[in-house]
Amino acid sequence: EGGAAGPLVLYWHATGSSVDEADYALGATKAALTASGAVIAAPYSDDAAGQFEWWIVNQSERQDDFLVADEVVACLAKAGRIDTNRVHVMGMSAGALQTTAMSLLRSSYVASVVTFSGGIPAQFTPPPLDPENLFAALIFHGGASDNAFSVDFRMASETYRAMLTAAGHYTAVCDHGNGHTIPRDAAPAVAQFFADHPFGRTPSPYVAAGLPASFPAYCAR
Repeated sequence: EGGAAGPLVLYWHATGSSVDEADYALGATKAALTASGAVIAAPYSDDAAGQFEWWIVNQSERQDDFLVADEVVACLAKAGRIDTNRVHVMGMSAGALQTTAMSLLRSSYVASVVTFSGGIPAQFTPPPLDPENLFAALIFHGGASDNAFSVDFRMASETYRAMLTAAGHYTAVCDHGNGHTIPRDAAPAVAQFFADHPFGRTPSPYVAAGLPASFPAYCAR
């Protein structure tokens, strides 16, 4: 309340985790974001959703979680608290699959996304709501050992990247090589990526300039 309109970052947590995961993933960068006017929103999961926290990740057609996200965006926008061209989404594992789904099913307002061990498994192909929005995606995975709950998250991440690239989106992949974990050194790059990719920013500034030198060395176009 009382702050200038800044970006909104919606954070979806992993199975067995909690909303505190946003603090862990963003680290000290969270304080820098909020100090500059950003809002970080980490929705709670519904216990009734199933094993994997979020309805759609359990292959349900219910969009309850995204309706909550819609209300968060709408209320903050009505209050003049956020810049609606800067609504970004991120998450880990089940939360990253949720991020993938939201990037497509809410592509009418999502500006850019970051996934930690997410992507698109074989059975998980939600259609884009707004194919004209070529949002940018920064896709992290942990390499060959990034497996959990019988999902190969490296392959799922590469599938997501290939799908977006074929549709004209800007993507970059960061293979941190540490399996199914959140890379703690990624947060500054995440914040920079969101700042550089508001809604409708295409082509990405990274097409001509390359990834910023401050990004982890394991990130590549």
